[in-house]
Amino acid sequence: TLESAATGRVERLDIGIVKTASAQDVPRGTPVTWTIVVSNPGTVVLDAVAVTDAAEPACQQGSLGALPPGATVTLTCSSVLSSGLTNRAIVTSPTASSGGLTVEEVSEAAVGVTGLTLSKTADTDRARVGDVITYTLVVTNTGDVPLNEVAVIDDVVPDCSFSVAVLPAGDPASRECTVQATVAHAPSLVNTAVALATSPGGDALRAQDEAVVDILLAPSPVATPPVSAPPAATPPSDGLATTGADGAASAAAAGAAAVLLLLG
Repeated sequence: TLESAATGRVERLDIGIVKTASAQDVPRGTPVTWTIVVSNPGTVVLDAVAVTDAAEPACQQGSLGALPPGATVTLTCSSVLSSGLTNRAIVTSPTASSGGLTVEEVSEAAVGVTGLTLSKTADTDRARVGDVITYTLVVTNTGDVPLNEVAVIDDVVPDCSFSVAVLPAGDPASRECTVQATVAHAPSLVNTAVALATSPGGDALRAQDEAVVDILLAPSPVATPPVSAPPAATPPSDGLATTGADGAASAAAAGAAAVLLLLG
């Protein structure tokens, strides 16, 4: 407060500023609109009113001129966010009628950036009927605010579906699942999964990815066990059987004995 030298009245010297954003959070690369309302709630005319905004130069107003008591001025500006931002605006007025006193007020508005990605991969790009295919799904919060009600939906392979109540900023969540290739999957199994999430501001986010595996109709070959060689022949234990050279020698000896008996 101050006292007017001319009237002796006690005057109120004041200034106000309120800065708001068009959204609590936005997807990365999306414009956000800032609204700045400057007011004079006092009883003294404010001279040379100026708004400064270091984070968003487009929101700066070097001179709004004079602002009478009870008056307001509304400013709007926009910017594209690549990361979350807490934007601070300052309004000042060096009021001549107050003897050169300067009044100042500050207002902040925060906007978060959201992002969601989904990756789906298979452990092979070709499989035969009967083979088991393994999928890996990874959903990632690429923003700087937590995401709620994150759900990964896979209609082709329901076992690949999963959900996360809250996924913190920058964090991934993953799942592995399998499916056996069938004739119905031929000639290729195109498997698309979708990820859904809700931002703190209530906006819906969506991402998707697919994995393609070629299916061969011929089943995987079945391994044939090796054929064992027949066991080696074992000679009789009485030693009577003879073969080869031993047999020939025995025959020759018998023939010589017969000749000797005839000569005798």
